Amino acid sequence: MKIRKKIGSAGVKLAMILTVIYLTAGLVIKGSGPAVELSLKFLLSIPALLFIRYVYKDKFLHIFTNRPPKRTLYLLAPIWAFAAVQLLQLFECDSVSFSLKTLFMITLDAGTTGFFEELIMRGTLLCGMTVKSRGRRIDHIVMCSVSGVVFGIAHLSCLFGGYTIFDAVMRMIRTGLFGFYMAAMYLYCRNITVVMASHALWNLAVYIPEKFCVWEGALPGMAISIFDPIGDIISYFGIALAGVVICNHINTWRRTDCQNRILREQSREDEYKIAG
Repeated sequence: MKIRKKIGSAGVKLAMILTVIYLTAGLVIKGSGPAVELSLKFLLSIPALLFIRYVYKDKFLHIFTNRPPKRTLYLLAPIWAFAAVQLLQLFECDSVSFSLKTLFMITLDAGTTGFFEELIMRGTLLCGMTVKSRGRRIDHIVMCSVSGVVFGIAHLSCLFGGYTIFDAVMRMIRTGLFGFYMAAMYLYCRNITVVMASHALWNLAVYIPEKFCVWEGALPGMAISIFDPIGDIISYFGIALAGVVICNHINTWRRTDCQNRILREQSREDEYKIAG
């Protein structure tokens, strides 16, 4: 039990350290180009992968290739809805400035960000909390909330990018809720590849209107779309509700599993008494 707690604590600490290093290094290399940032993400992913490999051992590949439950596609409804709302802005804007190079770069950025952030926040951090909590009844919603809070606070680094305090706080809340939702999805499907791909799709849906939509007579970043309120509702309330539903479903399944296990044990005891 003590070894398990130490391993769990190591996972949480490692996730925090890698996050701090990434945010600090990001400020230093800011403007150095996508190749440098990609290399940074790759290097910081190595210790996270090694830790997860150490914890799961021969089941390491299983968390990347595990077949998710059929309901996973339905529980990803907020992702599909948000992506659709974002893409609809392409039909609303005054003109579209399309570039294959830009599309490639934002797809690469969305993919690597989804891989790195989920590996740290849901792979390392959540893995550490799961290992540490074995033997104790810690509600899944608590672990998902911790993962979301850490994820949201990490995005306060946008203050160094010119964001106002209000915008930074709103971004923290939005990303925190998204982190909570992604954590719930990971605990449900036990497939980190699904979560990484979902994160990448969400980021790509955010980037496409920003890079391709042209709003005549509007200041950069100040264009108001009729789809923005819908996207905000999904970003703040839709994913939060979905996360709570998933956590409740996991806890219900766990309680049912425990009850069935108790019934099986009682049934075996009754069989022994009858046989005796």
